[in-house]
Amino acid sequence: MIGMLLISIYSGTLIDFQKHRFREYQSILWFKFGKWETLPRIEHVELIHHSFRSTNTPNGISPTLSQQVTIYKCVLLSNSTKFLALDYTKEKDAIADLEEIREGLGI
Repeated sequence: MIGMLLISIYSGTLIDFQKHRFREYQSILWFKFGKWETLPRIEHVELIHHSFRSTNTPNGISPTLSQQVTIYKCVLLSNSTKFLALDYTKEKDAIADLEEIREGLGI
């Protein structure tokens, strides 16, 4: 039972293009909790690649691993400042959502 609860916990961001609103939510047992907020006028969206070296902390038991990690960010800009950044591990997912956001916002 506890396992089912743990695998059902996640978070994310929803954008409602028709009502011009968004919400950052937490989901537990597939119920989403989060307050809807007004989506400001988004002037520009862009995809940014952010690469860095990730190293786990040595604990004496597991090996210390180091790897290059790339995060793909869909950044929404309002009034020339960053309003919202959505992170993706796969470039194709970031590109697909970027196009959906552009289409939904009419940019």
